[in-house]
Amino acid sequence: MEFQISPILFNKFNLVFLCQIFVLETKSGEVFSNLLLLV
Repeated sequence: MEFQISPILFNKFNLVFLCQIFVLETKSGEVFSNLLLLV
């Protein structure tokens, strides 16, 4: 039996993962991470 993750949950984790990479790759990571906290 495979553990299936709901598409919405998967997309949310994917988005967070991409955002973290983006923050690490960006010089102005502090500003971007602050925007994420508002969401």
